[in-house]
Amino acid sequence: MNKQASSENLTPSLKERAARLKKALKGVPTFGVAEAWRVLGGLRPTAGWTLWQLTDRGVLTRLGRNQYSFQIGRQGLTPKLSEAGEGIRALLQERGFESLVTGLDVLSPYMLHVPERFPVLVYAEDSSLGEVTDALTRQGWVVILMPEGKRCRDAVKLPSKSAGPVWLYGAAEMRYGQNGLARPERAFVDLYVAVIRHGYPLAFEELARLFETMRDQGAFDSGRLTQVAFQRHVAEDVRFLRDYRRISPHAKKLAEYFKEGPNRGQPRD
Repeated sequence: MNKQASSENLTPSLKERAARLKKALKGVPTFGVAEAWRVLGGLRPTAGWTLWQLTDRGVLTRLGRNQYSFQIGRQGLTPKLSEAGEGIRALLQERGFESLVTGLDVLSPYMLHVPERFPVLVYAEDSSLGEVTDALTRQGWVVILMPEGKRCRDAVKLPSKSAGPVWLYGAAEMRYGQNGLARPERAFVDLYVAVIRHGYPLAFEELARLFETMRDQGAFDSGRLTQVAFQRHVAEDVRFLRDYRRISPHAKKLAEYFKEGPNRGQPRD
């Protein structure tokens, strides 16, 4: 049973520490022991103990390893599936296929402007791809097997009022999902991979805003996000996105230096 955040279950000392943290870290979406220690002073283990106590009493949300937020109860927003996404999920569950609807269908609550029409991302077990394709095609959906289908997807011309095509991926298992829907962590990684590798029609700016909103609202568990990204071979990308605000300006400047490569310092034509 989740504990409710309330000043009544805090000792005077914890209440005072919580107030100091809120004031000092106002506007900071996530923080860890180091940031709390700088605010509270004293011994570093005491700062860690304070965060644990405030989390246990419902004042803080633990988003992942050494990641805390004062934003409570904002995880797990109910997805607002597109008509196509809901129909596909219902059909595949009814037929007993192990599958997940993922991507924008799951992440729409964190977007300010959801596209009216977009490809539905679906993952199904490798062994059932043929049957899933047949089941969806019989119901009128245009199915594009990915990633091989990336070369032909632009050739699919659909009436403007029809649903977007289904981008169907195969996977060995359906981890990080429930009731035919991917968890937010998996949904973001699936969408990220589709955008950067396969040309999914979503602007990088929209993808960036989506990630910032999810992070600021505590929509993902940091550890789970990293696990999913590792399985999809984009772990370094996601770590960089997750920790970007923590990277010092000096490190960012040094990274720009690295990007210049062996020709750094050479005159340009």
